[in-house]
Amino acid sequence: MSLPLDTDGETALHKAASQGQYAVCSYLLQKCPEVAQVANSKGERPVDKISPSRSDIQRQPLAALLKARPVVSSVVSESGNLR
Repeated sequence: MSLPLDTDGETALHKAASQGQYAVCSYLLQKCPEVAQVANSKGERPVDKISPSRSDIQRQPLAALLKARPVVSSVVSESGNLR
């Protein structure tokens, strides 16, 4: 399975998390739970992209959703494919 990444190595889950889109994050994780562990070119996982300017009411459920995924080492190869 090929994993679409942008020029910064971010997935759609990185983008949705940074925008506080809980429903989108939930949907993406249902389809591909491993994507929660994909780091971008700066080493940031989707959970790291949650904006600190969001209120705790918005941030906490999203962080819990993203952190609830199992840690999988090396889920993405250098070519952007899931292993």
